[in-house]
Amino acid sequence: MNKTKLIFIFILLILFITTTEAFQRRQRHQYNQQQQRQQQKPQNQGLDYYKLFGVKKNASEKEIRKAFKKLSIKYHPDKNQENAEEAQSKFAEIANAYEVLMDPEQRKIYDQFGEQGIKEGRGRQQQQNMNHQDMFSQFFRQGGGGGGFNFNMGGGQQQQKQNLFEKSDVFELNMEKIRYFYRRNEVWLIFFYKSTNIHERKTQECIDIIKELATKFYGIFKVAAIDCEEEDALCEEEFQAYHYPIFMAYESNSLQPGHNFNKDVSYKTLAGFAISKMENFVRYLNIDNYNDFITQDPQQEKAIIFTRSKSAPPLIKAFSKELRGKMSFGIVRSEDFELMKKFNFQEKDLPVLLVLTDAQNFQGEKYEGEFDKDRVMTFLRPYAYSSLKKQSQPKEPKLFRLTQKLSKQGGVCGKTDKTYCFLTIYDKNHTQEKEIIDILESLADKYIDEQISFYYIEKNNIEFPNLFEDGDCDDFPSAFIIKGKRNKYRKFRQNSFHISFLETFVDDTLSGGGNYIELYDTIKGNIFDTYEDAKINTDL
Repeated sequence: MNKTKLIFIFILLILFITTTEAFQRRQRHQYNQQQQRQQQKPQNQGLDYYKLFGVKKNASEKEIRKAFKKLSIKYHPDKNQENAEEAQSKFAEIANAYEVLMDPEQRKIYDQFGEQGIKEGRGRQQQQNMNHQDMFSQFFRQGGGGGGFNFNMGGGQQQQKQNLFEKSDVFELNMEKIRYFYRRNEVWLIFFYKSTNIHERKTQECIDIIKELATKFYGIFKVAAIDCEEEDALCEEEFQAYHYPIFMAYESNSLQPGHNFNKDVSYKTLAGFAISKMENFVRYLNIDNYNDFITQDPQQEKAIIFTRSKSAPPLIKAFSKELRGKMSFGIVRSEDFELMKKFNFQEKDLPVLLVLTDAQNFQGEKYEGEFDKDRVMTFLRPYAYSSLKKQSQPKEPKLFRLTQKLSKQGGVCGKTDKTYCFLTIYDKNHTQEKEIIDILESLADKYIDEQISFYYIEKNNIEFPNLFEDGDCDDFPSAFIIKGKRNKYRKFRQNSFHISFLETFVDDTLSGGGNYIELYDTIKGNIFDTYEDAKINTDL
């Protein structure tokens, strides 16, 4: 019995040793394989997308989306102008990683084989060659065609959500449009809210107030709104806005931090808050310093606002900044009786805006009409820009009616034209030519030193279906900026043919922004092809 037990124990011992050795061999084999994979990983798997975004491998789409937005803000082209190439390369990298991780099939391939597993057949060279701003716009374009990513999280219900600021002058700020904020040259008053709270009384009151402010102060300061439900990363990372609704004001200098609004919300308090951040280049005048004012900067015309107000009206502040270096502005308050008397004005006549034509004898041209920014600018412009002509060789604004004769000479807007071509097509049944000319004259004056020319043509004198994409000439007036040499164009897509929107469109183009569409043919090959017998003025 004892002998049998010993044999049994001996057999068990042998089995244990054999099993242990087999297990150890298997572990050593697995360890060696793991070490080999670790050594090969840097060469074979490439960039770690999860590490790039700072998320775990099992991160949700929401977490990846938020991380991508944060990095996109960090590497935005307008925030990295000194290191543009490095920023562009970094954004291309995170954009590619985002595209992979947000595609379930691509993500499976990446998780199994790494970056190398998805490189073939992805056509990434196109992205690498894109303009940085084009790339950014593509990834954050909201709705419509043309690709890009939609960051809404709720499907159909989100897509049908109410557009709070449609048909208002409030600028809706989001990731795609953030470049306009970075390039601002005016005060911005921004309203931060959540669309899930729009039915709350406080939020609704704020919405009503900013709509009124946006209309009243259009062109004086910008009124914008951000839906922090949709743009959480933008609100938190760029603006440090964490509770809603709130207001912040940003000065025209993009380096200055924002100012928090801490008073009770009302039309008056918010207007005063924004106005207080405006730059002011208006000089306060009285009988003692009037002569200094009219003799300083003799090459500039002088404008004076006579007012009951204690401070410069915001409209005049805006003009003093916009026309700085072209026109000098002064303010005479109603209590400055001596100077008021010299100009033969009484308090009941105020406000009065006067451009001095004979400063020594207190004479000038009086503005007649409503104090609307566009109308006042129309009045001031001839004086402001005439002073520029005194300082340098006169330049003619580059504004032309596009005629058959003009289109066939000199490669206007064609493949030999190296400048930008701004083309407006209008319908004479709905818009008078003079209205178009007035607007384009303003643009041509403003951009007189830029490489851009302005043209206009009545719709019946152009065969546009063979020139632009379908639908791009269905509404009038239509405006396009054409790169003739590259045979591409951009469409002005605002509903309002307003000077400030057009200026933003031109500024964005001249600074390298925007996406371009291929022309179907050259301008020269399409103008008048169908309507050769149209009765047009062929004068240049």
